[in-house]
Amino acid sequence: MKGPHSALALALLLVAGGASAQATDPDGLHRLGMELRASHRDAEAAAIFQDLWTQTHEPRARIRLGLAQGALGRWLEAEENLRLGLGVANDPWVQSNRARIEADLANVRAHLGRLEVLCDAPGATATLDGRDLGRLPLAEPMWVSVGTVTLEVRAEGRRPYRESLEVLANVLHRERVVLETLAPVVSVTPQPPPPPPPPLPQPRAPPPRAPAPSTGSGRRTLGWAGVASGVTLVGGGGVLLLVGDAFAARWNDDSVCLPPGSYRQDVCDGEREAAETLRPLGGVLLGLGGAVALAGTLLLLLPAAPRERRATTALRCGPGVGGAQLFCEGTF
Repeated sequence: MKGPHSALALALLLVAGGASAQATDPDGLHRLGMELRASHRDAEAAAIFQDLWTQTHEPRARIRLGLAQGALGRWLEAEENLRLGLGVANDPWVQSNRARIEADLANVRAHLGRLEVLCDAPGATATLDGRDLGRLPLAEPMWVSVGTVTLEVRAEGRRPYRESLEVLANVLHRERVVLETLAPVVSVTPQPPPPPPPPLPQPRAPPPRAPAPSTGSGRRTLGWAGVASGVTLVGGGGVLLLVGDAFAARWNDDSVCLPPGSYRQDVCDGEREAAETLRPLGGVLLGLGGAVALAGTLLLLLPAAPRERRATTALRCGPGVGGAQLFCEGTF
Protein backbone atom coordinates (compact mmCIF):
# COMPACT_ATOMS: atom_id res chain seq x y z
CA MET A 1 0.00 0.00 0.00
CA LYS A 2 2.92 2.32 0.60
CA GLY A 3 4.28 1.93 -2.87
CA PRO A 4 1.41 3.54 -4.88
CA HIS A 5 1.03 6.43 -2.44
CA SER A 6 4.68 7.22 -2.56
CA ALA A 7 4.66 7.25 -6.34
CA LEU A 8 1.70 9.66 -6.46
CA ALA A 9 3.36 12.07 -4.05
CA LEU A 10 6.54 11.98 -6.09
CA ALA A 11 4.59 12.79 -9.27
CA LEU A 12 2.91 15.76 -7.64
CA LEU A 13 6.24 17.10 -6.49
CA LEU A 14 7.67 16.76 -9.97
CA VAL A 15 4.70 18.61 -11.53
CA ALA A 16 4.91 21.44 -8.95
CA GLY A 17 8.62 21.75 -9.44
CA GLY A 18 8.18 21.97 -13.22
CA ALA A 19 5.57 24.71 -12.90
CA SER A 20 7.81 26.66 -10.54
CA ALA A 21 10.72 26.40 -12.89
CA GLN A 22 8.56 27.52 -15.82
CA ALA A 23 7.37 30.55 -13.80
CA THR A 24 10.93 31.76 -13.27
CA ASP A 25 12.56 30.62 -16.54
CA PRO A 26 12.30 33.31 -19.32
CA ASP A 27 11.81 30.72 -22.03
CA GLY A 28 9.14 29.05 -19.95
CA LEU A 29 7.38 32.39 -19.46
CA HIS A 30 7.55 33.03 -23.22
CA ARG A 31 5.94 29.64 -23.85
CA LEU A 32 3.25 30.36 -21.23
CA GLY A 33 2.51 33.77 -22.77
CA MET A 34 2.26 32.32 -26.27
CA GLU A 35 -0.10 29.59 -25.01
CA LEU A 36 -2.30 32.30 -23.45
CA ARG A 37 -2.27 34.22 -26.77
CA ALA A 38 -3.32 31.07 -28.57
CA SER A 39 -6.24 30.74 -26.12
CA HIS A 40 -7.24 34.41 -26.80
CA ARG A 41 -6.32 35.33 -23.24
CA ASP A 42 -4.47 38.42 -24.45
CA ALA A 43 -4.77 40.50 -21.25
CA GLU A 44 -3.04 37.74 -19.21
CA ALA A 45 -0.44 37.30 -21.91
CA ALA A 46 0.24 41.07 -21.95
CA ALA A 47 0.83 40.99 -18.18
CA ILE A 48 3.36 38.13 -18.53
CA PHE A 49 5.24 39.83 -21.37
CA GLN A 50 5.24 43.11 -19.40
CA ASP A 51 6.95 41.30 -16.49
CA LEU A 52 9.42 39.69 -18.88
CA TRP A 53 10.32 43.02 -20.45
CA THR A 54 10.76 44.59 -16.99
CA GLN A 55 13.08 41.74 -15.91
CA THR A 56 15.11 41.09 -19.06
CA HIS A 57 14.71 44.14 -21.36
CA GLU A 58 15.08 41.78 -24.32
CA PRO A 59 13.47 42.97 -27.58
CA ARG A 60 11.64 39.64 -27.96
CA ALA A 61 9.63 40.33 -24.77
CA ARG A 62 8.88 43.90 -25.88
CA ILE A 63 7.70 42.90 -29.34
CA ARG A 64 5.45 40.15 -27.99
CA LEU A 65 4.07 42.67 -25.45
CA GLY A 66 3.25 45.00 -28.39
CA LEU A 67 1.48 42.19 -30.23
CA ALA A 68 -0.67 41.39 -27.17
CA GLN A 69 -1.51 45.09 -26.80
CA GLY A 70 -2.50 45.27 -30.46
CA ALA A 71 -4.85 42.34 -29.95
CA LEU A 72 -6.44 44.32 -27.11
CA GLY A 73 -6.88 47.42 -29.32
CA ARG A 74 -4.25 49.41 -27.44
CA TRP A 75 -2.81 50.61 -30.73
CA LEU A 76 -0.64 53.48 -29.53
CA GLU A 77 1.19 51.34 -26.93
CA ALA A 78 1.49 48.48 -29.41
CA GLU A 79 3.07 50.77 -32.03
CA GLU A 80 5.63 52.11 -29.57
CA ASN A 81 6.71 48.66 -28.33
CA LEU A 82 6.88 47.11 -31.80
CA ARG A 83 8.80 50.08 -33.22
CA LEU A 84 11.31 50.23 -30.37
CA GLY A 85 11.75 46.45 -30.29
CA LEU A 86 12.32 46.34 -34.05
CA GLY A 87 14.92 49.06 -33.62
CA VAL A 88 17.32 46.63 -31.91
CA ALA A 89 18.66 45.51 -35.29
CA ASN A 90 21.57 43.41 -33.97
CA ASP A 91 19.34 41.05 -31.97
CA PRO A 92 19.34 37.55 -33.57
CA TRP A 93 15.66 36.93 -32.82
CA VAL A 94 14.71 40.31 -34.35
CA GLN A 95 16.84 39.62 -37.43
CA SER A 96 15.23 36.26 -38.05
CA ASN A 97 11.66 37.59 -37.57
CA ARG A 98 12.04 41.11 -39.04
CA ALA A 99 9.68 40.64 -42.00
CA ARG A 100 6.84 39.34 -39.84
CA ILE A 101 7.40 42.07 -37.19
CA GLU A 102 7.34 44.81 -39.83
CA ALA A 103 4.05 43.43 -41.18
CA ASP A 104 2.58 43.42 -37.67
CA LEU A 105 3.78 47.00 -37.14
CA ALA A 106 2.17 48.13 -40.40
CA ASN A 107 -1.11 46.51 -39.34
CA VAL A 108 -1.04 48.36 -36.01
CA ARG A 109 -0.24 51.68 -37.69
CA ALA A 110 -3.26 51.26 -39.95
CA HIS A 111 -5.35 51.95 -36.85
CA LEU A 112 -3.48 55.16 -35.99
CA GLY A 113 -3.01 58.63 -37.44
CA ARG A 114 0.09 60.80 -37.63
CA LEU A 115 0.46 64.34 -36.34
CA GLU A 116 3.08 66.92 -37.22
CA VAL A 117 3.16 70.16 -35.20
CA LEU A 118 4.78 73.27 -36.66
CA CYS A 119 5.18 76.37 -34.46
CA ASP A 120 6.58 79.83 -35.09
CA ALA A 121 7.97 80.15 -31.53
CA PRO A 122 11.37 78.46 -31.12
CA GLY A 123 11.66 76.24 -28.08
CA ALA A 124 7.90 75.89 -27.61
CA THR A 125 6.68 72.83 -25.70
CA ALA A 126 3.65 70.72 -26.63
CA THR A 127 1.33 68.26 -24.89
CA LEU A 128 -1.26 65.93 -26.39
CA ASP A 129 -4.12 64.92 -24.10
CA GLY A 130 -1.87 65.89 -21.19
CA ARG A 131 1.06 63.72 -22.44
CA ASP A 132 4.30 65.68 -22.76
CA LEU A 133 5.68 65.67 -26.32
CA GLY A 134 8.79 67.70 -25.56
CA ARG A 135 10.12 70.72 -27.42
CA LEU A 136 9.12 71.65 -30.94
CA PRO A 137 9.90 70.94 -33.68
CA LEU A 138 9.61 67.14 -33.29
CA ALA A 139 12.15 64.96 -35.05
CA GLU A 140 9.36 63.34 -37.08
CA PRO A 141 5.55 63.16 -37.14
CA MET A 142 4.24 61.23 -34.16
CA TRP A 143 1.69 58.43 -34.12
CA VAL A 144 -1.52 59.32 -32.27
CA SER A 145 -4.77 57.56 -31.45
CA VAL A 146 -7.72 57.96 -33.78
CA GLY A 147 -10.46 60.32 -32.58
CA THR A 148 -10.56 63.71 -30.88
CA VAL A 149 -7.35 64.80 -29.18
CA THR A 150 -6.41 68.05 -27.42
CA LEU A 151 -3.19 69.78 -28.44
CA GLU A 152 -1.61 72.42 -26.19
CA VAL A 153 1.44 74.52 -27.10
CA ARG A 154 3.22 76.96 -24.78
CA ALA A 155 6.19 79.31 -25.08
CA GLU A 156 7.60 82.01 -22.86
CA GLY A 157 6.17 85.44 -23.64
CA ARG A 158 3.44 83.97 -25.86
CA ARG A 159 -0.26 83.35 -25.30
CA PRO A 160 -0.92 79.58 -24.76
CA TYR A 161 -2.53 77.67 -27.63
CA ARG A 162 -5.19 74.99 -27.07
CA GLU A 163 -7.11 73.24 -29.83
CA SER A 164 -9.14 70.06 -30.29
CA LEU A 165 -8.14 68.02 -33.35
CA GLU A 166 -9.93 65.20 -35.13
CA VAL A 167 -7.43 62.47 -36.06
CA LEU A 168 -8.24 59.99 -38.85
CA ALA A 169 -6.68 56.56 -39.28
CA ASN A 170 -3.64 56.27 -41.55
CA VAL A 171 -3.70 60.05 -42.32
CA LEU A 172 -0.94 62.61 -41.70
CA HIS A 173 -2.29 65.70 -39.90
CA ARG A 174 -0.14 68.84 -40.04
CA GLU A 175 -1.03 71.53 -37.48
CA ARG A 176 0.53 74.97 -37.86
CA VAL A 177 0.52 76.93 -34.59
CA VAL A 178 1.06 80.69 -34.38
CA LEU A 179 1.49 81.88 -30.80
CA GLU A 180 0.40 85.44 -30.12
CA THR A 181 3.04 87.60 -28.47
CA LEU A 182 1.99 88.96 -25.09
CA ALA A 183 2.36 92.65 -24.41
CA PRO A 184 5.28 93.33 -22.07
CA VAL A 185 4.35 94.21 -18.53
CA VAL A 186 5.46 97.76 -17.85
CA SER A 187 5.79 98.79 -14.24
CA VAL A 188 4.50 102.29 -13.73
CA THR A 189 5.91 104.33 -10.86
CA PRO A 190 3.16 106.46 -9.38
CA GLN A 191 3.89 110.16 -9.69
CA PRO A 192 3.14 112.57 -6.85
CA PRO A 193 0.07 114.70 -7.43
CA PRO A 194 0.74 118.17 -8.83
CA PRO A 195 0.77 121.06 -6.35
CA PRO A 196 -2.50 122.92 -5.95
CA PRO A 197 -2.86 126.07 -8.06
CA PRO A 198 -2.23 129.40 -6.31
CA PRO A 199 -5.34 131.06 -4.94
CA LEU A 200 -7.01 133.54 -7.23
CA PRO A 201 -6.85 137.21 -6.17
CA GLN A 202 -9.99 138.33 -4.42
CA PRO A 203 -11.80 141.18 -6.16
CA ARG A 204 -11.69 144.45 -4.27
CA ALA A 205 -14.94 145.89 -3.10
CA PRO A 206 -15.75 149.26 -4.74
CA PRO A 207 -15.47 152.27 -2.44
CA PRO A 208 -18.76 153.28 -0.84
CA ARG A 209 -20.62 155.99 -2.67
CA ALA A 210 -21.46 159.23 -0.95
CA PRO A 211 -25.15 159.51 -0.22
CA ALA A 212 -26.99 161.68 -2.71
CA PRO A 213 -28.30 164.94 -1.28
CA SER A 214 -31.87 164.83 -0.27
CA THR A 215 -34.32 166.54 -2.61
CA GLY A 216 -37.44 166.09 -0.50
CA SER A 217 -38.72 163.01 -2.35
CA GLY A 218 -38.60 160.94 0.86
CA ARG A 219 -40.75 163.47 2.68
CA ARG A 220 -43.34 163.50 -0.08
CA THR A 221 -43.47 159.70 -0.04
CA LEU A 222 -43.97 159.76 3.71
CA GLY A 223 -46.70 162.40 3.26
CA TRP A 224 -48.65 160.31 0.77
CA ALA A 225 -48.26 157.25 3.00
CA GLY A 226 -49.61 159.25 5.95
CA VAL A 227 -52.62 160.46 3.96
CA ALA A 228 -53.41 156.92 2.74
CA SER A 229 -53.00 155.44 6.22
CA GLY A 230 -55.14 158.16 7.78
CA VAL A 231 -57.93 157.59 5.28
CA THR A 232 -57.81 153.85 5.95
CA LEU A 233 -57.94 154.35 9.71
CA VAL A 234 -60.84 156.81 9.39
CA GLY A 235 -62.76 154.35 7.24
CA GLY A 236 -62.10 151.51 9.70
CA GLY A 237 -63.18 153.69 12.63
CA GLY A 238 -66.37 154.65 10.85
CA VAL A 239 -67.20 151.01 10.18
CA LEU A 240 -66.62 150.11 13.84
CA LEU A 241 -68.87 152.99 14.96
CA LEU A 242 -71.64 151.86 12.64
CA VAL A 243 -71.41 148.27 13.83
CA GLY A 244 -71.31 149.39 17.47
CA ASP A 245 -74.39 151.58 16.92
CA ALA A 246 -76.20 148.60 15.39
CA PHE A 247 -75.46 146.49 18.46
CA ALA A 248 -76.60 149.34 20.73
CA ALA A 249 -79.86 149.70 18.78
CA ARG A 250 -80.47 145.99 19.13
CA TRP A 251 -79.82 146.24 22.88
CA ASN A 252 -82.38 149.01 23.17
CA ASP A 253 -84.99 147.15 21.08
CA ASP A 254 -87.46 145.67 23.59
CA SER A 255 -89.02 143.38 21.04
CA VAL A 256 -85.68 141.67 20.60
CA CYS A 257 -83.94 141.90 23.95
CA LEU A 258 -86.87 142.05 26.39
CA PRO A 259 -89.29 139.25 25.73
CA PRO A 260 -91.96 138.65 28.37
CA GLY A 261 -90.66 137.04 31.52
CA SER A 262 -86.95 137.72 30.73
CA TYR A 263 -84.29 140.25 31.58
CA ARG A 264 -82.50 142.33 28.95
CA GLN A 265 -79.00 141.41 30.06
CA ASP A 266 -79.86 137.71 29.96
CA VAL A 267 -81.00 137.87 26.35
CA CYS A 268 -78.76 140.48 24.73
CA ASP A 269 -75.73 140.73 26.98
CA GLY A 270 -73.48 140.02 23.98
CA GLU A 271 -74.92 143.01 22.05
CA ARG A 272 -74.20 145.26 24.99
CA GLU A 273 -70.59 144.13 25.28
CA ALA A 274 -70.05 144.48 21.52
CA ALA A 275 -71.47 148.00 21.49
CA GLU A 276 -69.35 149.04 24.50
CA THR A 277 -66.18 147.69 22.79
CA LEU A 278 -66.68 148.73 19.15
CA ARG A 279 -67.92 152.28 19.63
CA PRO A 280 -64.90 153.55 21.68
CA LEU A 281 -62.49 151.69 19.38
CA GLY A 282 -64.14 153.23 16.34
CA GLY A 283 -63.79 156.67 17.90
CA VAL A 284 -60.07 156.07 18.55
CA LEU A 285 -59.49 154.95 14.95
CA LEU A 286 -61.37 158.01 13.67
CA GLY A 287 -59.21 160.35 15.71
CA LEU A 288 -55.97 158.51 14.88
CA GLY A 289 -56.84 158.39 11.18
CA GLY A 290 -57.63 162.06 11.11
CA ALA A 291 -54.33 162.96 12.81
CA VAL A 292 -52.27 160.75 10.46
CA ALA A 293 -54.04 162.15 7.40
CA LEU A 294 -53.45 165.70 8.68
CA ALA A 295 -49.73 165.06 9.25
CA GLY A 296 -49.38 163.58 5.77
CA THR A 297 -51.11 166.58 4.27
CA LEU A 298 -48.70 168.91 6.07
CA LEU A 299 -45.73 166.96 4.70
CA LEU A 300 -47.05 167.38 1.18
CA LEU A 301 -47.70 171.11 1.59
CA LEU A 302 -44.39 172.14 3.17
CA PRO A 303 -41.65 173.34 0.73
CA ALA A 304 -38.61 171.09 0.03
CA ALA A 305 -35.50 171.56 2.17
CA PRO A 306 -32.39 173.19 0.61
CA ARG A 307 -29.85 170.83 -1.03
CA GLU A 308 -27.05 171.70 1.34
CA ARG A 309 -29.18 170.69 4.33
CA ARG A 310 -30.34 167.20 4.94
CA ALA A 311 -33.97 167.35 5.87
CA THR A 312 -34.93 165.17 8.78
CA THR A 313 -38.57 164.24 8.83
CA ALA A 314 -40.17 162.27 11.64
CA LEU A 315 -43.74 161.72 12.76
CA ARG A 316 -44.80 159.87 15.90
CA CYS A 317 -48.40 159.35 17.02
CA GLY A 318 -49.89 157.55 19.99
CA PRO A 319 -52.96 157.44 22.20
CA GLY A 320 -53.26 160.00 24.96
CA VAL A 321 -54.12 159.51 28.56
CA GLY A 322 -57.27 157.41 29.03
CA GLY A 323 -57.14 155.84 25.55
CA ALA A 324 -59.77 158.20 24.05
CA GLN A 325 -57.37 160.91 22.88
CA LEU A 326 -54.68 160.92 20.14
CA PHE A 327 -51.30 162.61 20.53
CA CYS A 328 -48.94 163.24 17.50
CA GLU A 329 -45.48 164.80 17.43
CA GLY A 330 -43.54 165.64 14.25
CA THR A 331 -40.09 167.02 13.29
CA PHE A 332 -39.59 168.67 9.88
